[in-house]
Amino acid sequence: MSLPQPPPPTARAWRTHVACLLPRQPLYTAFLPATAQAAIAQLDPDAALLREVLEAAGLRHAHHIHLEDGGPVLEAEIDQLSQLRSMRA
Repeated sequence: MSLPQPPPPTARAWRTHVACLLPRQPLYTAFLPATAQAAIAQLDPDAALLREVLEAAGLRHAHHIHLEDGGPVLEAEIDQLSQLRSMRA
C-alpha cells in the first residue's frame, strides 16, 4: 500500500496541506531556544527596501508570521492604502 504524496511546494494546494498539519492553538515561543525566538518575524536584509516601500504605502506588521519562512506578514485595511485612496479620489 503506497501513501498519497503531498502536493509540491509550488502547488496552490500546498499551503492548505501544510495548514492542516499546524496546531490550532498558538505556539508558545518561550519554549524555543533564544536564537529561534530572535529569528521570528525577522526580515531578510535584502528585502528591507521593499518593506520600506510597502510600509510607506500603508502596510504594517500585524504580529503574524509567514508560514514558510517565519518572516513578518504585512497587512492593511484596503481603505487605508494611500495608492487606492488617491485612485478613488
